[in-house]
Amino acid sequence: MGMEVSGYVDAGEKLSILGVISPEDLRLYKSVVAFRNIIVHQYAVVDLEVIGRIIANKEYRKVTELARKIASRINDP
Repeated sequence: MGMEVSGYVDAGEKLSILGVISPEDLRLYKSVVAFRNIIVHQYAVVDLEVIGRIIANKEYRKVTELARKIASRINDP
């Protein structure tokens, strides 16, 4: 989309500014980034109850929908 970003959160904010994702999508996006940082950088202990809830309630589907929304606009000017 031709914009420079300084990190994952900045990328999400710019997607929101461009109207690719909604403010609600941006909140989910930031949550995914935070979760990724916890897992990758071991910033905190992963709460297995939260993981169980995400799986049981199929909340991961929201992340898939968000990814599809972003992917559908990647090659747009």
